[in-house]
Amino acid sequence: MELKEVLEKLLDQGKISKQDITDIIGTSEEMKQLTDMLHLLLCIENHDTECTYPQEELFEESWQGDAHVRWLERTQEFLIKHKLDDITGLSIIATATNLISAHTSPVLNIIADYINVHGDLVPEQSEPAPSELDPEPAQNDVQES
Repeated sequence: MELKEVLEKLLDQGKISKQDITDIIGTSEEMKQLTDMLHLLLCIENHDTECTYPQEELFEESWQGDAHVRWLERTQEFLIKHKLDDITGLSIIATATNLISAHTSPVLNIIADYINVHGDLVPEQSEPAPSELDPEPAQNDVQES
C-alpha cells in the first residue's frame, strides 16, 4: 500500500484530518497563491462587513484564521475533485484570472461562473423540493375519457 492510500484510509476513518496533514507539511506558497486567487474570484461576501479574509491578511498568522482555513479547504477540495496538484491548479486559475481581468468580454466571465458551479468552492445552495420543480398539472390539462 502506497503512502497516499494509507493517508486516504486514515482520513476516511477519521483518524486524522486534512488539518493534521497541513500542520505537519505546511501550506505551500503555490497553495496560498491559488487560495488567494480563488477567494478573489469567487467570494460573494461583502468584504467590508461579512468576509474576514482581508482583515486576517493583516496578521502574521493569517493562514490560521477562520476564513483562510475555510478557503484553503475549498481550494484543496477543488484540486482533489479535478485531480490537480497545487502548481497546475495555480497555473490554470492564474491564466483564467488574467483572461478575465484583461478583457471585458462577458464570455470570459463564464469561466468564473463555471468554477463557482463546478468547482465546489462556494457554499452549497439548498436543492429545490421536487414539488417546486414539477408543479401539478392544471385542471384543464387533464384529459377526460
